[in-house]
Order: sequence, then C-alpha cells, then structure tokens
Amino acid sequence: MTFQMQKIFESFDATIQDLDDGENEQFIDQVEHYLQSLPLDKQKEIKEKLNINDLTSRTIRNLMLTQGSAAMLAIIVEVMGFAAFTTLTSTIAAITGFFGITLSFSSYIFLTSAFSILTGPIGLIAIAAGGGVMLKKQNDKVSKMFVPIGVVQLLLPIMMGEPEGRHYEAFIEAWMVPYEKQKAIQREIHKLKDTYKEYEHQLSTYRELKYKAFLEENKEEQNIEQQMAQMARFLEDIPENEKSARYLELSSGMKPILLYKAKLEKKITLNDANKGMFNAVKNLVANTSLKSKISDCDKLYERVAKQRVDETIEMKPPCLKKYWEAIAVINAQIKSCKQQQQECSKKISEAEKTMVTLKETISTKENDLKRHQKRWYGLKDVK
Repeated sequence: MTFQMQKIFESFDATIQDLDDGENEQFIDQVEHYLQSLPLDKQKEIKEKLNINDLTSRTIRNLMLTQGSAAMLAIIVEVMGFAAFTTLTSTIAAITGFFGITLSFSSYIFLTSAFSILTGPIGLIAIAAGGGVMLKKQNDKVSKMFVPIGVVQLLLPIMMGEPEGRHYEAFIEAWMVPYEKQKAIQREIHKLKDTYKEYEHQLSTYRELKYKAFLEENKEEQNIEQQMAQMARFLEDIPENEKSARYLELSSGMKPILLYKAKLEKKITLNDANKGMFNAVKNLVANTSLKSKISDCDKLYERVAKQRVDETIEMKPPCLKKYWEAIAVINAQIKSCKQQQQECSKKISEAEKTMVTLKETISTKENDLKRHQKRWYGLKDVK
C-alpha cells in the first residue's frame, strides 16, 4: 500500500500539469471538500504541518505550486492515520476518473478491509488464540481482495503516463517454473486417478463375470443331476455283455445294502409291536439308533448308485447314448465355468493389488502437490 501511495502521489505533479483548467479546479475542489469534512482537530494539525492558516482551494492551489501535490497528500495521510485509507481510495477514484476508468468496488474497499481485518479485534484475537480456521478464512478473503489492487498496480504505468512501461517478463518467467511443476504433478495425479478408475471398472467387470460363471455352473450341475437321474432309470436295459466288471461289482454291492436296510426296518416294526411303559422307553432308544443306521444305508446306497451311473457313462452303452453324450457336454460346460471363475479370481487379485499401489502413489503425489503449493504460496489458487 505504501508503494501504491508513492506511485500515485508522485504521479500527481506530472499529471496535474497535463490537466486543463477545468479538470484542475475539479481536483482541487475534491481535495478541499475532503479536508473540510475532517474533524476540526485534524484540520488544525494539517494546517500546522502544511504551515498554512486555512484549508481553502486557494491555499491548496498555492501548496501544489510551491511544494507539489505529493508532499501535500503525504502530510494529509501522515496526520490522518487510519482515515488515510479514505484519502487513498478517493485519490485512486480521482486519478482513474481522469482517464475514464472505473474500478470495481472491491478495489476501493481493499485497503480498509485488509487492514481492518489484520489490525482489528478479529485479526488480533485470531493471532493471539492461534485460530487456524479463522485465520485461513480471513486469509482467503484478503487473498481474493489482492487481485483488484494487483490490477491497479499493473495499470499504474499506463494510468500515470510513465515514459517507460514496467516489464514483468522476468517475474513471469521465474513464476512459470513452480507453476509448470505444479501442472506436471497435477497431470500425473490426474493420469493416476484415470488409471485407478480403469482398474475399478475392470474389477467390477471381473467380479460380475465370476458371479455369472458361478450361477452357470450351478445351473449345469442341476442339469447333469437330472440327466443322471433319467439315465439311472434305464440301466437295466444295458446288455450283460456291455457291462464292465466295475459296473457288475457296484451292482452286486448295492443288494446287501438294501437287504440290511430292510432288516433294520423290520426290527423297528417288531419294537413298535411291543407294548407297555417299560418297552416304550426301551424301544424309543433302540429305534433311534436303528433309524440312524437306516439313514447311513440310504447315503451309502445313493453314493454307490451314483458311482454306478458314473461307470455307465464311462462304458458308453449304445442304448443310453443320448444320455451320456448330453452329460459329456454339460461336464465340459461346467469345466469351462470353473476355469473362468479361476481366471477371474486371478484377475481380481491382481487388480486389487495394483489399486492399492495406485492409491498409495496418488496419496504421495497429492502430498507432494500440497507441499509445493505451500512453498510457493498462491499456486493452489491458480487454475
């Protein structure tokens, strides 16, 4: 702000010389009006500093001719202190008005807003209490307000009519180094996140394929059970000369199981025939054991019967060709489903491992970006 005032005040002497009589009078009237609006004690102090008896347009004109406008305005700012902010904003308005430029309201309120925050109760309390959140909020507000005043600074050479413009190439060139590094890190993070999303999509696809293969496998297993059940109904149609030794062995092993089961069922019937309270308790215990054995017989019989059907499929009897051929096709489909599930499981595992690595890398790069932006304050706000 000191620099802004210096640039503005120093420009007055040269600028006023280029003004016509009407514009010159208008500017002097503005200064007089402002001085007349000040408290009497401030007017008295300004008079003492300027060594004049009154604050009229005539004395102001004489001061500008003898001491220069910059000296006069500097004394006004020195005397007014906090109220000098009003002086400065009025001055900016006056200068820009000569050139037909109208600044935004934020340009005028910047000085008072920034300093009222930093030197006022909010700023002091935040600093004393270490209120990080409050400071950040106020800092963001002030940062945004710096934009208009920065624009004013960039426009000063043109507004003041300086013979030589200011060159910012060196600043821009130096600033572009950290800026390009920021962009490079951001591009890398963006690329990593895109890759992560691709793996997320792949993971979802593999899981869906695995589930579909699982459902297909269950469906085919039900189909094969139905084909084997139908095939078992026609095993007696197989000619004796086409039956293998294993088939005959299994068939002969099934008969004793049925006989033993029938014997157990007969015992249960006899036990139920015995009446009396003592026999009822005794028969309940005995029948429970017999029923458990019958259940074991059923399971054994089913297992042997299935083995006999499996052996029939291996025998491939011509009379049951349509069954064992259909079963062979279903078995091939079940095998394919199992292989697909294994492949999907492998792909899922690989994708999950890669995604963990990518997530760690993204986190590291984001931390690098934050440190870089913190070091070069303001980069995070550059889009």
